[in-house]
Amino acid sequence: MIGSTLSHYEITSELGRGGMGIVYRATDTKLRREVAIKVLPSAALASTDDRERFYREARSAAQLQHPNIAAVYEIDESVPGGGDDAEPRPFIAMEYIAGESLLERVKDGPLKLRDAVEIATQIAEALKAAHAKEIVHRDIKSANVMITEEGVAKVLDFGLAKTNASTMLTRLGSTLGTVAYMSPEQARGEEVDSRSDLYSLGTVLFEMIAGRLPFDGEYEQAVIYGILNENPEPLTAIRTGVPQQLEWIVHKLLSKDREYRYQTAADLVADLKTVELDGSGHTRRAVPVAESSADSSSSVTEKSNAQSMPIWGWAIMVVPLLLGALGMWALNSVPAGEERPVIHTTLDVIEGEDPPFSLAVSPSGKLLAYSDQTVVTVRDLRTSEEWQIPDTENILRVVFTNDENWLFMEKQGAILRSPVRGGTPFEIASVAATYPTVNIVPNGDIVYESGGTIYRQNLSGGDRIVVAAPDSTFSFLDDPTVTGDG
Repeated sequence: MIGSTLSHYEITSELGRGGMGIVYRATDTKLRREVAIKVLPSAALASTDDRERFYREARSAAQLQHPNIAAVYEIDESVPGGGDDAEPRPFIAMEYIAGESLLERVKDGPLKLRDAVEIATQIAEALKAAHAKEIVHRDIKSANVMITEEGVAKVLDFGLAKTNASTMLTRLGSTLGTVAYMSPEQARGEEVDSRSDLYSLGTVLFEMIAGRLPFDGEYEQAVIYGILNENPEPLTAIRTGVPQQLEWIVHKLLSKDREYRYQTAADLVADLKTVELDGSGHTRRAVPVAESSADSSSSVTEKSNAQSMPIWGWAIMVVPLLLGALGMWALNSVPAGEERPVIHTTLDVIEGEDPPFSLAVSPSGKLLAYSDQTVVTVRDLRTSEEWQIPDTENILRVVFTNDENWLFMEKQGAILRSPVRGGTPFEIASVAATYPTVNIVPNGDIVYESGGTIYRQNLSGGDRIVVAAPDSTFSFLDDPTVTGDG
C-alpha cells in the first residue's frame, strides 16, 4: 500500500496495525493536509447488514466534534491504485495526530499521578460528549488513545466497534489487547451501554497508575475469569502516594455490577476534577468524595444498637436468630404519603453456635453485611445473592463506607478493610483497643479509639493523626462518633 493511492489519498507510511485493520499516514491531495487512513480488510463489509451498520455508525461518529475525539473526515471504499489488490477496500480518513499512543507511553512505566488523572479526565470528557449523542465506543483501551505533542488525549475509532466483522477481526488478531479492557457484561456476551465504556476507562486508569492491567494473563480465558470473578489488587498496595479518593474512583469504575459503577461520564469527570495532587503525587489536602443521589443517601454511618452491643450480649439471644421484617427506606425515593416497601430477610444460625457479632446495612439500604465469627458475608437485599469475604475470622463489627465500595472490619487489635465485592482484606491500623469502634468521615477517613486516644486515618492506611488525647480532665476517651459534615 505504501506509495499507492486510495481515492485521493497518497499513502506515505504505515502507522500501526490492529484487529480492525492497518492505519497509514497519507496526504489528502485535494486539501493538502496530512491524514490517517484506516484501511479495513475487504471481508469487513461482506454482508449487506455489516455494510449498512458500518456506514451508519461511521456517520454518527463523524458528527462528533470534540477536542478529545479524533475527527473523522471521510468514509468510503476504493481500489488501491498502483497495487495488485483488485477489490475495493473500505477505509476511514481521520485526523492525523502527531504524538504517541497511550499504550506506548504506559510501556515505559506508570505515569505520574497528575498525568494519569488529567488523561483520564480528557477521555471521560470525550465519552461524555459521545454518550450525550447515544454513541457507545465499546472498545476503549490505551491503544485507542493518542497523546499529542501538546499532551492532549484523543480517542480513536468511534463507530467501529459494533460491526459483526469487528467482533470477528478482534478475535482473530491481538485478542488479549482488547479482552483485557472488556467489561464483565462484554465478556459474557451481553448487550452493553455507556457504563461499559466507563468500566474500560477504569481499566485504562488502573493501567496508567499501576503500569499494568488489573487482570492479565497469557490466555484469554484466564483474563476473562479475572474480569468476571476476581477483584483487582488495591492501587495503594501497588504504589505509594495514591490518594484514597483516586483509588475509590478506580474501584467504582471497575465494579462488576454496572449498577454500582458511575452511571454517567459527567459524574466521573466531576469526581476526577476534585482529586488534588501536589508534584509528588500525594494529596495536598483531604478532598470530600462527590456523592450522587444514586450512590449514597447518608453522609455519615451511624452505629446501631446491634453494632454496639457487647459480645456477651449475644449469648442471651434466642437461637436461631431471625431478622424478621427488616424495615428500611425504599431503594429509590418514594413520594411523600406513599407506603415504603419493607424487605424481609432471614439469617439462619445453627443451634448451639454464636449468632452474628455484627450486622450492618449499607447507606442506600441495598446491602447487608454480617459476621458470624468464622467469615463476613455480604447479601444483596434486592436479589438475595450472597458472597463471602475471605480471611475474616473473628470479625467483631463491619461498617460500610458511604459509597458502598468498601467495608471496614474490626477485630481484636486491628482494623481491616476490604472491597465490598470480595477480595482479600488487609490491615490498615494496629490498635491497642480490645474492641475498636470505627466511624466513617464523609470524605472516607476513619476515626477510631486506641489506648484511650481518638485517631483519624485515611482509607489507604497512611499515617494517623491524633484527634483527641486524654488529659487531666479525661483519663480515657472511647467510642467516637462523627457529625454529618465531618
